Amino acid sequence: MMRTVLVLEDDAVSLSLYRRVLGRECTVVSAETPDDALQSCRTETLDLFIADNLLGASISGVETMLCAHEIKPALPFLLVSGTPPEGFSNADFRCFEKLVEAEQLTFLPKPFDSRAFVSTALSVMDGKANPENTRRQLATAIAYRQHKQGHPQL
Repeated sequence: MMRTVLVLEDDAVSLSLYRRVLGRECTVVSAETPDDALQSCRTETLDLFIADNLLGASISGVETMLCAHEIKPALPFLLVSGTPPEGFSNADFRCFEKLVEAEQLTFLPKPFDSRAFVSTALSVMDGKANPENTRRQLATAIAYRQHKQGHPQL
């Protein structure tokens, strides 16, 4: 049975690339807005939700994922971003933290090649993703943010 991946991406070039490389392995449902993604979560049978964090929308990818987690609590998420978690806004960081603690989120930093992207997506769907990597990223980000609060000039 073909697996289905939801991709939330507002950049047409990135979306086209994701559709092409993932389309070899699974069915790709695309969403250009957070509202479209949440509607797909309500109506589609999904095996993975992938989103870029920074969208030209009122809410971010990780915030959309947290909303989707309320709709489909068992759905795994793959967040891709050129901004590391320590650089997220406070609201996005709280969403990131909640999804990592729920062991539903894997973080893939940009840049990455198509093989790393597909490999990570497949490992998440197969239940073989290493949640420890994302927990380490969270711990590093927490330490950085705490250090930065003590040193506002950083």
